[in-house]
Amino acid sequence: MATLYVDDKVDVTTSARNREVQNVVYRQNSQPCYIVVNPENGNPLSGPVFFETDVEKFLSFLRSGRDSFAEND
Repeated sequence: MATLYVDDKVDVTTSARNREVQNVVYRQNSQPCYIVVNPENGNPLSGPVFFETDVEKFLSFLRSGRDSFAEND
């Protein structure tokens, strides 16, 4: 899972890159932004999910990423 931090004052380059991914790829500007990505190629497996307080919805998002990875493995 990738968490895109876009407000880091220490690592401004990474923050800018993450902001660009969030804005250009997902057309969203919300924090936090969670995306399950394939570790082999960086392709998204599920998400993005933004601020989510419902535990079951967040677990469903994580399971979806896990299942997508298993299907593509």
